[in-house]
Amino acid sequence: GLAQVLLRLKQSDEALQLFTRAFDIYQAAYKDSHPRVAIALSGIGLVALERNQLDVAEDAFARSLRIYQGVYGARHSRIASALMNLASLSIARDDSPAGERFLRQAIEMFEATLPITHATTAAARVRLGRFLITHQRYAEAEEQLIAARQVLEQQPVPPIQSLQSATEALAQVFEATKRPELAQQARAHATELASQRMSTSPK
Repeated sequence: GLAQVLLRLKQSDEALQLFTRAFDIYQAAYKDSHPRVAIALSGIGLVALERNQLDVAEDAFARSLRIYQGVYGARHSRIASALMNLASLSIARDDSPAGERFLRQAIEMFEATLPITHATTAAARVRLGRFLITHQRYAEAEEQLIAARQVLEQQPVPPIQSLQSATEALAQVFEATKRPELAQQARAHATELASQRMSTSPK
């Protein structure tokens, strides 16, 4: 858990040390086929991806996915999370078809294994929406982003970062499709969300 926080703070050296230590401990305690081993491998892969060590990331993500599939079978939310990691790797390699395929497979699996209003599925839709924007597929992106934002806004404690990301992406869609008033509204909303994040973040 500490390693995940450090990775978000871009402290990759410290994060890798802790992910590797966790991996060693879990592997000694549970051998190679336990979900906790897979979690540590995912973390190692994410550090490697951050450092553009794509082959290292691929090995870690693939091992993690195999463990999850061996433990949970064909469908589970953790398998979907592993597919999201593979999507990020594919996009980093400029393999857009594979990136989109993994994103859509992950969303389908999240929908099949989590409640329909789960924030994790919505966050995955935001990722897909932003991906579609980079390929100028604005109508598809708008559909994904609006669906995601509706779910995120309905959360008991709305995840502000994901909401901000979805709203900023929608502003891009509205600007690209010549709807300046909607773009301006979305930008203003995104600014409000950014202010909320600043006011609630730890000092």
